[in-house]
Parts: sequence; C-alpha cells; structure tokens
Amino acid sequence: VDEDAAPVLDATVVLGRDADPLVQVALTAPRVAHPVVDLDVAALRKDALLQWRTRGRFVSVFVFGATALLLFSFAIGPNAGALRQHAAGFLWLALLLASTLPLGDSFHGEMEHRALEGLVLLPASPVGLYYGKALANWAQLAVLGFALVPFMVVLYDAPLGSAFAL
Repeated sequence: VDEDAAPVLDATVVLGRDADPLVQVALTAPRVAHPVVDLDVAALRKDALLQWRTRGRFVSVFVFGATALLLFSFAIGPNAGALRQHAAGFLWLALLLASTLPLGDSFHGEMEHRALEGLVLLPASPVGLYYGKALANWAQLAVLGFALVPFMVVLYDAPLGSAFAL
C-alpha cells in the first residue's frame, strides 16, 4: 500500500446518497502523486464522460458552426477569391461563435446538478478543477474545429492548408 497516495473518498459520505453520479466518478478516480494533477484528471474524466453522454448536443453545435460559415459566405458575396482569402478567419469565427453553446452547457450542468459544490469540497486545489474543465472543453472544441474544416473547404473552395493559417 502506497502511504503517499491520497485517500479515496466515499462519495456518499461527502455528498450524501443522492449525489450526482458524475461527481461520484470524479471522487473515485484513480489517485496520482500531485493533488492538482489528481483533481485535474478527475475533472477531465468527469467532463469527458458528461460530454460523451450528451453527444447529441454536438450535432446541434456542429450545425450552428456550419450555419455560421454559410452566413459568412453570404456576407462576402459571390466573390470566390475573397471567400478563399478569408476562409481561415471565417472558420475561427464560426468556432468562436459555436463554442459559446458547449461552454455554457458545461457550466450550466454543473450548477443544475449541484456538482460544482461537491467538487469544491474536495481536499485539493481548485486550480486542478479549472484545468480539468478547461482541457475537457478544449478537446470538445478541437473536435468541433476538425469537423468544420471539411465543410469550410467545400463551401469556400479553399485549400486544406488555409484552415490552419491563423
């Protein structure tokens, strides 16, 4: 038995019997040596599990981003050269606008199920919680960005390399 490892908390003791199962996952995640990394991994694992369970929302976020790309093409007009020139900027703008949906849902879910209160009660730094949530949201936005690239290439007739120009 490793004496330096952090103790595994019982979620029912910390939060009660009606605790959110996702918080229980975070509390029972494997422990590592550093408490910030520990909470970081637990929050990342919890948010990734939540995003996987609500993967239907990803379709709506993708449709929102694709619609934003389509609206940007209407704003420029039929000039194909201008569309190709600004394709990368339009992709980043669509990603920025579409990111408001999953980021808002991420925090709203925490507040609705009172999971944030349970995570704050953990005997670790809130910095790890922040980085875990940030990494999980970044991963979701990276997947969204890679999903929007083919749509942007087809819509703007842009070369694939221009998607990452900015």
